Amino acid sequence: MTDLQLTMGIDMPSTPLITKALAFAKERLKPWGYNHVCRSLHLGFAIADRLPDLQSRDKELHAIAALLHDLGWDQSGEFVSPDKRFEVDGAEAARTWVRGQIAALPGLATQWSEHRLQLLWDAIALHTSPAIAWYKEAEVKATQLGIFADFAGSEGMGMFGFELKAAEWEAICAEFPRSGFKDGVIDTMCGFCRSKPHTTWDTLMGDFGGEMKVEGYEKEGKRFADLVLHMAEWGSVAEPMLWSAIVVRAYPAGHSSAESRPSSEDFCVVGCMLMRTCRSFHSLHGCPRLGTDARTHSAFRYLSHTLPPSPSMNE
Repeated sequence: MTDLQLTMGIDMPSTPLITKALAFAKERLKPWGYNHVCRSLHLGFAIADRLPDLQSRDKELHAIAALLHDLGWDQSGEFVSPDKRFEVDGAEAARTWVRGQIAALPGLATQWSEHRLQLLWDAIALHTSPAIAWYKEAEVKATQLGIFADFAGSEGMGMFGFELKAAEWEAICAEFPRSGFKDGVIDTMCGFCRSKPHTTWDTLMGDFGGEMKVEGYEKEGKRFADLVLHMAEWGSVAEPMLWSAIVVRAYPAGHSSAESRPSSEDFCVVGCMLMRTCRSFHSLHGCPRLGTDARTHSAFRYLSHTLPPSPSMNE
């Protein structure tokens, strides 16, 4: 137990896996990111230890989830996928890491059931979704509370009905300084808006893309509200979206040797464009809304050659 934990009275377990997770986070994250996950860990324990419904949580899982929750920001890029939001990247990376530890130390296998691994995945994947995480399992809620607290502070947590003393906040921030945190988060979020915008439209990252006016970033027309509003106005406009969802699984892997296989997001882009224009696949040919992305064009061409024109969609 560290001096900080002793001073704060935090009952945090000390296990070999937590120690390894701490070292792994330090290796994979920039200094400001590492300090963030350490603050999230201690803040989460400070808050959760006061809540009756979180007393029986799996504290080792909570600790590991907090420490590894931002592997989707991996500075080496190994865990940063081209087609998943960073929370999912982090959840996948953390679960894979634990499985690697189990393979190296078979004795861990009896301690990590598939259910426990799934809880770890959920705690990380949902860490930016408090409105969901707070009603999930104790480990998921506790992990999210600590991460949320690092943004909200003691007063902010009080507004949501959670106790975090100012002295605790100050002690944790003194041990793990916040230097570079704000700029680091902004740069990271905006970076994802540039590098994989299709993973940001329904996430908090999209807010950064709009507020920071990331060049070329356009969220309008790709939000769920746009889908609902256009469905209400045009009725059958949802039909091509359903086509897109169905044929994406049937798209042959070797359809084009010159282009990479379009992802589900690429097909979704085409579907969103259809919603905005209320046109058939065939009438979208040459539409400037398609832009210049090769994978989006590949998805469009495949859909337009596979699906017949829809009379209900014709102008």
